Amino acid sequence: MLHARTSIRQTFVDILKGKTAAKDKVYDSRLYSMNDSTLPGIIIFSSQEEIVTSTISPPRCQNRTARITVECYAKATTSVNIIVDNMTAEVESLVLNNPELRKLCKDCRLESTDISLNSDGDQPVAVASLVFAVSYQTKETSPNIII
Repeated sequence: MLHARTSIRQTFVDILKGKTAAKDKVYDSRLYSMNDSTLPGIIIFSSQEEIVTSTISPPRCQNRTARITVECYAKATTSVNIIVDNMTAEVESLVLNNPELRKLCKDCRLESTDISLNSDGDQPVAVASLVFAVSYQTKETSPNIII
């Protein structure tokens, strides 16, 4: 039994896999380590979820807003700004225009984008973090079923 949040993350993976500069290197894992062979690549994870109860009687309806983070990784080269901007444009367009995601949730909107350069390893890496707010509804007794 998958939590609804997991289904949403996996839908993000399906939407992006093979359709961006990252090609098939799209992962549903916060712990995936990006290295030279996996760049460019995308990591998707959920970072936070707000829950508001909308009914009084059990089982209560819960309006949920999950924060889904899509991190785009690229090798830091002289054209890294263009590469990262192109990747974020691909992600935004694919996610926000996807009919399957619109069927799954009530709303999906881009909340923020943060771009940074990480020079900790052998190869400097640019990381663009896009945070999407995904609104959906469940019953409190069935967090795996989106209603």
